[in-house]
Amino acid sequence: LGYSNNCGLVSVANMGQLFGMGTTEDQVTRLADEQGLCNNNPWVAPAYRGGVDDGNLIGLLEQLGLTAEAYGASNTAGGLEAIAGYIEEGRGVTIGVNAGILWDEPSAVDAGNANHQVLVTGVCRDLNTGSVVGLFVCDSGRHLESDACRFVSVEILEEAYVNAPFASAVVTAQTHT
Repeated sequence: LGYSNNCGLVSVANMGQLFGMGTTEDQVTRLADEQGLCNNNPWVAPAYRGGVDDGNLIGLLEQLGLTAEAYGASNTAGGLEAIAGYIEEGRGVTIGVNAGILWDEPSAVDAGNANHQVLVTGVCRDLNTGSVVGLFVCDSGRHLESDACRFVSVEILEEAYVNAPFASAVVTAQTHT
């Protein structure tokens, strides 16, 4: 469909992969477009279509047979320790972050709000204290192979996720193996 503003849709497709569904970006984008679960305004160029909100993400996951809830980053249930726990349980987690901060790219900071979606795939804890040191994410935004499994430190996550206005996590009830 030519949608480029579809990081949330890619995160849902990747989550489907984690759950063994074999979903692709194209399948999820078409599903979202057909179900009205993304920005598909015909008056907007396709490159700017595909954006989603938490309700859209939850709706798409439901279309895939998964139930999910959204938690604000400033809520305990959406905090970094909670996210680490969800990942360790095998649940699917996608988070809204500020792309400019995540990528160290000032032109993508905009107003500092969450403006990009990534799938969380792993947790790194300090072996001595057990505290979260960072998360591993699958990030489609820069189209870099290295971003398919990128480590992001707690320091960056504090700024790009926890303190970014409107940042949230969408977490599945189901677990994958």
